[in-house]
Amino acid sequence: MNTLAYILLCVLLSKPRSGYELKQLITIFWEAHHSQIYTTLAKLDQKGYITVLEIEEHSQKKIYTLTDEGRSLVEEWILSLIHISEPTRRTPISYAVFCLKKKKDSMTPEQIYC
Repeated sequence: MNTLAYILLCVLLSKPRSGYELKQLITIFWEAHHSQIYTTLAKLDQKGYITVLEIEEHSQKKIYTLTDEGRSLVEEWILSLIHISEPTRRTPISYAVFCLKKKKDSMTPEQIYC
């Protein structure tokens, strides 16, 4: 798995999103072309880390959702990065922190402090 795959999975932690939404969100900290994103999403789907829902009203629109297996993979990856001490832009820990913040935002206070 490459870094882009982990980034996409991290962004999907908070909620299901379209490919366009994913592109807009990751552009903040990572440069990736649409072709790279959609190729990576197809591979993640094949591996069972995400599911794809095609929207009937828009023949081209697909919504990507993280599976339980994908969520576990992301959580393991984030935990593997905790030992890194100095986060900088474009490093895996920067994405891990972003993911943890997004995950924290979607959690209840009881889940955060357990």
